[in-house]
Order: sequence, then C-alpha cells, then structure tokens
Amino acid sequence: MTKLGSVVQYRPRMALRFPHRRVGRFLFTVATVVLALTFVGACAGAQHASDAVSRLFLRPSRSLVTLRAPPATTLVPIQFAADDDTVLRGTLYDRADSDRVVLVIGGISGNHTWYGPYADAIVAAGFDALLFDTRGFGASDGAADATTLVADVGAAYRYLIEARSYARADTAVFGISLGSVLALAVARAEQPGAVVVEDLFLPHEMFDRLKKRLEGNVLGRLTSSWVESTMLPVVDPITNARAFDGPMLFVAGSIDPISKPAATIRVANARERPSRVWIAPHAGHAPEVLLGYDLEYAAHLATFLRAALLREKSPHVATTLLRAEGRLARLRVDCTAAVIAQIVVTDGAKFFFAIRELPAGATELALDVDFEPRHTFATVMHHATRGADGTLAATASPFARSMADYAAFASRFDAELKRLGKKLAAPIAAKRLCSAIEGAIPDPRSIHASVRPRFARRLAPLATVLLDASAPHAHEFGLRVGSFLPEHPDAWTGYGDAGFEGGFRDAVCADLCERLVPILTAAGHLDAASDCARRALAMKP
Repeated sequence: MTKLGSVVQYRPRMALRFPHRRVGRFLFTVATVVLALTFVGACAGAQHASDAVSRLFLRPSRSLVTLRAPPATTLVPIQFAADDDTVLRGTLYDRADSDRVVLVIGGISGNHTWYGPYADAIVAAGFDALLFDTRGFGASDGAADATTLVADVGAAYRYLIEARSYARADTAVFGISLGSVLALAVARAEQPGAVVVEDLFLPHEMFDRLKKRLEGNVLGRLTSSWVESTMLPVVDPITNARAFDGPMLFVAGSIDPISKPAATIRVANARERPSRVWIAPHAGHAPEVLLGYDLEYAAHLATFLRAALLREKSPHVATTLLRAEGRLARLRVDCTAAVIAQIVVTDGAKFFFAIRELPAGATELALDVDFEPRHTFATVMHHATRGADGTLAATASPFARSMADYAAFASRFDAELKRLGKKLAAPIAAKRLCSAIEGAIPDPRSIHASVRPRFARRLAPLATVLLDASAPHAHEFGLRVGSFLPEHPDAWTGYGDAGFEGGFRDAVCADLCERLVPILTAAGHLDAASDCARRALAMKP
C-alpha cells in the first residue's frame, strides 16, 4: 500500500447515491418530519425545507478538539470530494507499520475529533484509523444533510481504496450509534474486510410506530409508501447485515435507553454466519461501553480486528440455548480453548450475565434467570477479577471506579446541602458546606481524566462564593478545585452529564480560573498563573 503524506484532495470515481434517514436520541416525531419533508423536497423541489429540518435534527459541532497522536503514529489531515464536489475533511491516524485501516463513522452530534478515544483503541490494536466529518460537521464544507449521509460515508470508504491504496480485504468500517446503520449500508455495497457496529437500531421498526400519523391525507400516504419502498430498504440493518459476507462484531450496552440492545440481538441472530456479540453489563449509550470497560473494550476490538484483517487465531466461544424449562436456561457452550467467558441470557429486554471458567470443547450449563430465556451469547473475557467469595467479575476500569467515586461524592454533597437548608450563595452556608464535604474530596490524581470535570463543575460554584466572601482558606480551596480541570480543555473528551462531550466548556469553571490568576501571580507562581489564564480562555462557552 502506498502511504501518502500531507493533505490530499481526492475526488471519487463514483458515489453511493442512497437517500438516507436517521435517528437520534429521543426523536420519533422529528424523524417523521425529516422523512416527510425529504419526500416533499424530492417531489416539489423544496430542498430548503429538508435542509432546514436537517439543521434542526442533526447536531453538528464546528468546535474541533485537538487530537493527539499515539506512539509511532502520524496524524495526517485529509480531504476529499463527495459526489457533488462538497469537500469533506478528516484525520488519518497513520501507523508506519500498518497497511490496514478502520473507517470510524460517528453519530448525530459533534464531529470527528470527538471520536479520538476510538481511534486510539484501533491504533493500539495495530491498525490505521480514519476519522472524518460528513458535510456540515466539523471541518467539512456544506450544511448537514440527512439525505446525503450514506453517500458521504461511501465517499470516505472509496477514498481509502482509491486514493490511499488500501485493499478492500484490509479495511473495516466501524459505526457508532447512527453510524452503525450507515456502516452496514456501505458494507453491503462495498464489502470491506470486517464490520464493527455499536448501539445499532432498526429504522423500519421506528417507522412502523410512526406511519399511522402520516396516513391521514394523500401526501402522507404517498410519503409513507415512498419511504417504505425506496428509503428503508437502503438502510435496513437486517438486510444489509445479511448481504455482508465478512465477519462482524456487535457491541451494545445492556441498559442503553437510546439504541436498545434488542435491535442488536435481532440483527445478529438474522445473519447466516456466526458473529461476535458483546453486551456490556449495565452500560448505556456510546461512549459508556468504551469508558466503563476500557480494558475489555480495547481487547475485544483488538482480537476481532486482528482475526478479521490479519487472520490471527484467538480463543473463541459460542453458546447455544438448548431448551428453556420455565425460567431455567439450559445451554451448551463451545470453546476453542480454555477461557474465562461472559455468558449472556436474555429475553430481548432483560439480561442475565454470568462469568465462568470453561474448558476447551463443549460444556453444558443450567442458569436460573427471572424471565423466559430466548437468546444467549458468549464472549471471551480478557480482564476478569476474582472476588473474595471466589466469584469472577469484569475488571472495573479506572473510569468505572472514578464514576463510582463521583457518585458517592455527589450523594454526600447533596445530602449536606439539603441538611443545611440554605442556598449555596449564602456565604455562611457555603463555609459550612465546604467544611462538611472537604474530607470527601478525592485526590484528583486518583480520578480518571474524563471524570475530573464532574467534580470541578460541582465544586466551582462553591469555590467562587467562598472567594467572593473572602472566606478563610478560600484561595487554597479554589486552587484545589482547579486541580480537577483539564490541562488542555480544547483536547478533552469525556462523558459528561449530557452525554459524549468534545472539548470542555463551562462558564463557572472559566470564571474560577480567572479569579485564581491574580492569586497565583501575587504568590509569585507566574507560570501557574499563565497556565490558569490559558485554561480560562479555552473553557469559556
């Protein structure tokens, strides 16, 4: 494969001209409007209406997070033309020792730089990774448009094949949330070497719930008919997954409220060839699985990609539901080697998880669950910890432990505030609250970098009240709170209270940093004062 440097302008020979429909967090009604106005635009030339709805429905961000290159990797800014000459941009993580690549396709919000943690995991597994923006997102030209998403993803894939000279068998597409549907649509057309999907959903089931709202008039019936005959077949995950001939890895969180794991189960079971399925216990929507199970996530991704693209052999486990006797699930588990495995039994909504040490060959198990079992999956566990009682559990990641620490701290904070019964803005209440919770504030070095800003957001208002009141030790407390802020707010990515965040922006935290600048300057800490001023500027919304 030819490795190219610097910025490359590329125009594809052909493009997928698929109309596409999208989904997002809470959005059944909005999705209906998107579909209806897209149809009206196609029939009546009202493209501006579709554009307006896309602007409302999609949530692109032009705020780019600073990506940092992993070891032995070069970040190459790239650009290429979509089928209508719109310039799309992104970043190629280029390993000097790799000639295989993974195309990462994100969701409805943010931009490609927010997905740096996924690229880091891919590169650590030994592969190149391409993050890119569809039109209207991040650095790409144009306005965000729901009807061109599949075409833009297809253009990105062909850029890798035609301009970067990767062989199809050496490529994988990796779709997250909305990107999972796009990845399968492109996989059906392009047949890459492998596919990974996380937080999959079923567009046709959503539309079935909505179409009765459209069929009250002639236009609505025409729209419904057009969507069912023209649009949904292109993005139907079951049809596309069946038409893809290569290996697939499905990832889902068991309590994802947005893309419920039942869709993942339906699609995985519909494929004729076996697929790997990992249901992460008690995890929600992306990036919760990545952050909550970072060690296990990286291992699953690495072993799957290396088996699919490098033909490496690794231990594998499969399970079959032999029969259900009431709520007793009788299973057969087949292992290619002695392993520790996570076994999942589900009825599509409820889940039972068990971790077992299993020998090579076939083993029969009986698991008592509190529902009627219908499906079962098994995956090799790469990081398991044995408790004092002898039972095995998934090793908690630093993120998961930090989230538990934050939950305990927030509970203590809220209980003390409620006990005081006064507003935080009152200096006396602020002083008492500070004294009550000071011992519960952890050392920031013990907290995962993605979680530290949660502590800062909780404590910054208290610190500013104490500084305003010139309370004793207010300066020291303010500096302590400041130690929870990201060193590089523009490069920070994490899971905040509102979901996946790229770049740390908070007006109160920025104000706190500005207040700390003269304090540090007066103490003679000029470098620290300059750094604080820099972070204050970067954190302003």
